Amino acid sequence: MAPMTSTPPKLGRGAAIRVCNTGAPKHRARVCPTLALIAAVLSLAAVPASRAELKWESREQAVTLRPTDTVANVCYVFTNAGDKAVTITEVHPGCGCTVPSLAKNTYAPGERGELKAAFHPGSREGTVSMPITVSTDDSADPTTLILIAQIETVLHFDTHFVSWKGTEPRTPKFMRMTVAKDLTALLSSVQCSSPQFTATFRPIGDTGREYEITVTPPADVNTYTAITVRTLLGTEKTERNFTVVARTF
Repeated sequence: MAPMTSTPPKLGRGAAIRVCNTGAPKHRARVCPTLALIAAVLSLAAVPASRAELKWESREQAVTLRPTDTVANVCYVFTNAGDKAVTITEVHPGCGCTVPSLAKNTYAPGERGELKAAFHPGSREGTVSMPITVSTDDSADPTTLILIAQIETVLHFDTHFVSWKGTEPRTPKFMRMTVAKDLTALLSSVQCSSPQFTATFRPIGDTGREYEITVTPPADVNTYTAITVRTLLGTEKTERNFTVVARTF
């Protein structure tokens, strides 16, 4: 028997040839919208943002005042360490005894500036700590500076308060005042805020450093008074006022 042979079919005119591609199919790449958004955000984050930043040489200043000093001046030095201008929008002292000042409010990158503060002690004595809060347009958190004043004692009172209670006799009571050593001082007057009290003073001995203040209360009224003690200090006759209190119950 003759072997069988495979004879390819004859194609008629116009017959189409179908080519089978045995290679891997080609697909068009699709970009995920979420991945595209993440890539955009990361590219923006890679670009450093402009910032302004005040660098302070010291946030705390200390000063010592003698009894005759009526003001002390301190200075806080800063530099804009950022790469854009910064504006100081507010400077808020802890009390009216401290007066801050700036030459200007806006500082360019790398520019140096000074915040000055004048402290007026008034009748304060001992150690006083005063905050100064600084706000800028580039930070939500303000910076707090500290002014520490050590004020030498001018006067020493054996008591700052006298009182009369219940059925206690309304007889005069006394306060003793002593001027600080090596300080020349003159007690010029004592004055009650309430006319129902009276206050007088007299020197004790001949040192010129000790005084006795006599306080007389009203006979039958329960009230109080602030007593202002006015002194003139040193050869400059610098006025310093101090307050003591008397009360009836």
